[in-house]
Amino acid sequence: MPDKCFIDTNVLIYIYSTDKIQQEKALLLIYGVKEPVISQQVIIEFCNVMTKKLKVKKEDITFALQDFQENLAIVPLEHNMIQKGLEIQEKYQYSYYDSLIIAAALLTDCKILYTEDMQNGQIIEKKLRITNPFL
Repeated sequence: MPDKCFIDTNVLIYIYSTDKIQQEKALLLIYGVKEPVISQQVIIEFCNVMTKKLKVKKEDITFALQDFQENLAIVPLEHNMIQKGLEIQEKYQYSYYDSLIIAAALLTDCKILYTEDMQNGQIIEKKLRITNPFL
């Protein structure tokens, strides 16, 4: 696996899946790369899904966030990312939130974006490959 990869929210959610195969794949992916990267947006989305959809206790989410902080590079949401997200959305027709994830991956020089939600195998700006690790 490449050294620097961006991890989308859905991969983090699978850590808490009842599907043991998906859970194992997510864990191997997150802890199997040298430089896994997420953004503040990913953390916000993770908290939202965990509290609203999965009804996970605050203490468990807090523990997960601490683990992410210790093991993943977390990039802040900055103005240049917001602008780049708009450009990506217009050019590739992804939703704005997916485009913002792509922008964060590009601006942090990641070579792969691991996600289940976008077009597997697509190359963005000749720099970033979208890969669905669950196929």
